[in-house]
Amino acid sequence: MALARFRKVCLDARDPVRLGAFWAAALGRAFEPDGRGEGGVFGPTPGHTLWFNAVPQPREVKHRVHLDIYARDLADLEASARASCCPRAATAAGR
Repeated sequence: MALARFRKVCLDARDPVRLGAFWAAALGRAFEPDGRGEGGVFGPTPGHTLWFNAVPQPREVKHRVHLDIYARDLADLEASARASCCPRAATAAGR
């Protein structure tokens, strides 16, 4: 019997709503805010959840975890992500 079970991937961020919007766009899902400045991107099961925690301190060292994803078209992925989390940058870039 396992001593623990996987619940979700949690990512600390200074701006969890913006980071969550980016990952939601990249994965073709919706970011669901919790009303306290945090929120999640939910998949088909609870084990497919990305949760974005608000933290006050800036990141000072390299992250030791990353998310591997596959994209059919990198340019489309970048444009979608820019439009969802950085609308001013997407407009300035003509996208």
